[in-house]
Amino acid sequence: MDGVRAAARSWDPPRIVLGVATWPDLQAVQKRLWGNRGLAVAAMTLFMILIVAAPIAAAVIGIADRTDDIIAWSRSPMRASVPPPPEWIAQIPLLGRKIAKEWTALASASSEDLFARGAPYLKALRSGGSASSERSGHSCCIFCWR
Repeated sequence: MDGVRAAARSWDPPRIVLGVATWPDLQAVQKRLWGNRGLAVAAMTLFMILIVAAPIAAAVIGIADRTDDIIAWSRSPMRASVPPPPEWIAQIPLLGRKIAKEWTALASASSEDLFARGAPYLKALRSGGSASSERSGHSCCIFCWR
């Protein structure tokens, strides 16, 4: 229980939850390892690392095996095109003709033009996404290295 008390002093909720949740397992492992707390802690630490490291390693290997597919998938939008609008779009009251006109302009545009039009939106999405992933990465590092 010393580890739980030490974590409580620093008030680190993830560490407290981990300590409390695995405490019965640590005691059981300690009983099986001749009452040796050091061996039990080492075994539990290795087990926890394997629980985290094995799925990450499997994911990295899976991604590495599929790099050709990922590259092909990432280039596929460059070959995409917008289909022409259905005839009934122009029949919509008030905005139908304007929608059909804009849709036709998009359908006749090249993929480079479409990407140029969408670039500002992609930049905004990228900057927002990187900020949130940076915050979560920082939190993960604090949790792991305290």
